[in-house]
Amino acid sequence: MSQEKGMDKKTLEGIIDAIPILIVIESANYEVQFANKLVREMYGEQVQGRKCHMVFQEAEEPCTVCPVREILVEGKESFVYYPKHNGKTFRSHAVPVELEPGKEAVLEMIFDISETKSVEELQKMNQALEEKNAELQKVNQELLRINKVMVKREFRIKELRTRVKELEGQLEGCS
Repeated sequence: MSQEKGMDKKTLEGIIDAIPILIVIESANYEVQFANKLVREMYGEQVQGRKCHMVFQEAEEPCTVCPVREILVEGKESFVYYPKHNGKTFRSHAVPVELEPGKEAVLEMIFDISETKSVEELQKMNQALEEKNAELQKVNQELLRINKVMVKREFRIKELRTRVKELEGQLEGCS
C-alpha cells in the first residue's frame, strides 16, 4: 500500500465491512454499486447491480421516501425511518458522494435501532401504565371513602335496630 495512492480497494472494503452498520452506495439509477458485509449477510451476496428498491423493499418502483431521489433530484440530505422492516426497525442517513468525476451516487448508512425503538416503546407503555395506576389509585381511594360511609351507615342501622328492639321490649313490659 503506497501512501501516495492511498488505500487499495481491498483494504478499504475490509474496513467498511468491519463497521457494524449497513452501508450501501446507490447510483442515480437506483442500482446498488457497493454493499458492505452486513448488507450482504442480510440480503444475500447478489446485491450489487440490483435496484435498491428491489433488494430492500422487494418493490418494482422506487420507495415513496427515497434517499437517492431526495439527494440527487431534490438536493436534500436524507434521514429515513423504516419501521418494522424484516422484523427490525431501521434509521437511514444518506449523503451524496462522487464515485468518479461526474458520476454522483448516494452513500446510505442504515442503523438498526430495533433495541432503541423497543426501549422507547417500553418507556411509553410504562408511562401509560403509571398514568392508569394513578387513576386506579384515585378510584380506589373514592371506593374506600364510600365503603367507610356504608360501613358506618350499616353499623348505625344495626345500633338503631338494637335500640328499637330494646324500646319495643320496654313498651311490652309497660303494658
